[in-house]
Amino acid sequence: MEMRRLNRRDFLRLCAAATTGAMMVACQSTATPAPTEKETEEKPEEERPAAPAEKVHILYQDWPDESYRQAWQEVRDIFTDAHPNIEVEYRGRPEQYLEKLLAQFAAGTAPDIFETCCPAGRLFWEMGNLLVLDPYAEKTVSEEDMKDLPGGQMKFWRASDTDELYGWPKYQGNLAIFINLEMAGEARVTYPGGWDEAWTPDQYREVLKKLTKGKLEQPQRVYGGGRYQWSDRDTPFLLSNGAHFVNPDDDTECWLGKSEAQEVLEFWRVLRREDHSMPNPAEVGEEAHMRSQFPDRKIATMEEGSWALKEMSEVCPFPWDVAPLYHWPRGVHTLATSDGWHIWKETKSPDAAWELMVFLSGGVYGKALAKAHFLQPARLSLMDDYTKILREQAPPLEKVNLELFKEARERDLGYPMELYWNQSMAEEILKPVFQQVFGLGKAGVDAIAQACDELTERLRAEKAKKG
Repeated sequence: MEMRRLNRRDFLRLCAAATTGAMMVACQSTATPAPTEKETEEKPEEERPAAPAEKVHILYQDWPDESYRQAWQEVRDIFTDAHPNIEVEYRGRPEQYLEKLLAQFAAGTAPDIFETCCPAGRLFWEMGNLLVLDPYAEKTVSEEDMKDLPGGQMKFWRASDTDELYGWPKYQGNLAIFINLEMAGEARVTYPGGWDEAWTPDQYREVLKKLTKGKLEQPQRVYGGGRYQWSDRDTPFLLSNGAHFVNPDDDTECWLGKSEAQEVLEFWRVLRREDHSMPNPAEVGEEAHMRSQFPDRKIATMEEGSWALKEMSEVCPFPWDVAPLYHWPRGVHTLATSDGWHIWKETKSPDAAWELMVFLSGGVYGKALAKAHFLQPARLSLMDDYTKILREQAPPLEKVNLELFKEARERDLGYPMELYWNQSMAEEILKPVFQQVFGLGKAGVDAIAQACDELTERLRAEKAKKG
């Protein structure tokens, strides 16, 4: 049922009725006369008191971590007091949740609100499972409020063909370089504090060389840096050189074969395969994880996001800081995560679901999420609160340059991942080639260009076949 909003006229009418009733009670005698026939007649419709709003039930699903549940429990009463007719049930998402969501869509039992990351939202949209949000945003979100939200994310959740909005920000994490200050001091490495002072690729290469210690393939070897290859984290570096994964105007055309992209890919190949200043699976083992290598002093730096601040503040036994990403000369960029909320198209209570979704992207829940999980709020207006909360929660962050993330958000430097028309096909074709180039060293970056041409051909053929 649509929530009933009290307009100004209704509000004044209720105030007048309450005042008149109080005056009548004060003038009445203690005896209560029997009602006359006229008084027992049915009142006109407009004079009857409004029936209490029917309660609606909203099921919302989020990550299963206890910190997310704690964040909701902290703010639940605030939402309930403001929306007494909405009953909210929180559910941690199950394992293999994407497959289970698809089954729930088919069975008609999906949660009213749920979160996704990366390509999943696009997939669900193309399958016709998500509610169009534009009518709700146009009615209730002001222009000033919209400016408070991350522009890159809002664009990411717009359909490429119809420009319809199908997602809403949950939080926005940005990527930076985490630095072991003890190792940096020993190597006499200094680092920039702001995005405009960031290293060039050549400068960063030299920094990694200085930080790399020990013989290759020996247990005591320390690598200068760590990064995940083939992921959304590649996006800001490609953009800084005027390159893209995919043609921004044609999501069937792979652009990794273009010279600007090949230059960036070759830089990463050199770091791993020639300088050996970044580890590859053959050297450190397939199970090595960057966020364990950094606190274990196996790598001196890592390209990681603000979402890792909580974990690093708890496990690192040494002082550390964050620096801006190195970049090519065509732009200063960082990653913007694509974690967002969606409303199931078949929800029985879209208005109530929208009210909850807006609340979950607002200030009250944004602060609770920062406190529970150290996640960057989606809203720019919360960034001062964010840095304050983190430093109150974790003393090791007192000297960490959290303002770096604030600057990125103020300048809207974050860009989400780029998606192909069929992202699954893109990963099926490109990821094995990335492994051959960066992980095994059995091919050059020209192999990625060849795979890119194959991908374009197959994407266009499939799109033409589907009409």
